[in-house]
Amino acid sequence: MSGVYLGVQQKISEIVPHAVYIHCYAHRLNLCLVDCIQNVPLIVDFFDTIQNLYKYLMNSQTRYELFIEAQKNKNVKVINLERLFGTCWYYCKYEKRKQTFNKRLNDYFVQSTLGRARYKEKDVSSLKVELLYQVIDRIVTQLDERFSKNEQVFDIFNVFDYTNADFLNAECVAVNKFLDHYKGFKINSLSLPSEFSSIKAKLELENMSQFKLELIFNIVLNLPFAFPETIKILSIMLTLPVTTASNESASFLH
Repeated sequence: MSGVYLGVQQKISEIVPHAVYIHCYAHRLNLCLVDCIQNVPLIVDFFDTIQNLYKYLMNSQTRYELFIEAQKNKNVKVINLERLFGTCWYYCKYEKRKQTFNKRLNDYFVQSTLGRARYKEKDVSSLKVELLYQVIDRIVTQLDERFSKNEQVFDIFNVFDYTNADFLNAECVAVNKFLDHYKGFKINSLSLPSEFSSIKAKLELENMSQFKLELIFNIVLNLPFAFPETIKILSIMLTLPVTTASNESASFLH
């Protein structure tokens, strides 16, 4: 879908160069989380352990039955391990269970399937350095990288936001970037300063406490010959796609 060579968005861009591709934000956020933790040893070891438990218990009918029987004998709610999906993303529901620890492993955690290597439990400060700070630094970088795409197009909304310093400023950077991206529409930048000034004066005459985008759009639509270039900009803004954050259909979603 989003491939830069053979993806659908690339095929569309070849026909319509100014088309904007908007990826699902839920999926994009998931990719941020995956990328920021995939090289952190403690986290990688954790998920490897979960995956190996799944393979060991669920790939054998005998071991699976013993696993279920052991849970029933301990009078706990029977659960089934789920396979980890490396490329797919999904929403999952976790049920909290009471934590119990083997008394023989106090202050230790096992890093080997054979238990040959044992390491002293790390204190909070070292965990912050080796785990928390690494994850925070990487996720900030990933969020900035993945959610800043198309920023030059969407900054145009700040120009029509009365709380922004560039409100109806025809010479700001956001307007110039927008006009450059949609240069195929041949918007006359020389007409924008006078049009924006007239809109601002009209809004002040209306004595409105909040200059909403809908109000601005109604003003220019009522005077199409006075604000032709602004109408072009607002019409493009209304057609810009928005993201979604809903579940994707898949067999493993419940």
